Amino acid sequence: MPIREENGFAFSAEETLKLITPQTRLLILNSPANPTGGVTPKAEVDKLVAGLGEMARTSRSCPTRSTTTWSMTARRMSAC
Repeated sequence: MPIREENGFAFSAEETLKLITPQTRLLILNSPANPTGGVTPKAEVDKLVAGLGEMARTSRSCPTRSTTTWSMTARRMSAC
């Protein structure tokens, strides 16, 4: 997942969602990003979580496990 200086060394939810394919099995978010120390704003993380949820709702297939959960602090979203 690319981080760019023009985004304050934070990831872009839109760009990240475009990189996800049916072969994607794991997405690890690291914020603050090393070695830049860039912190992704919560609003951008929320966009990513919403986009992942939409992908899961519109997908015809589900990951190999019956349930996948994305967790952002106290917020949980079931993918399938």
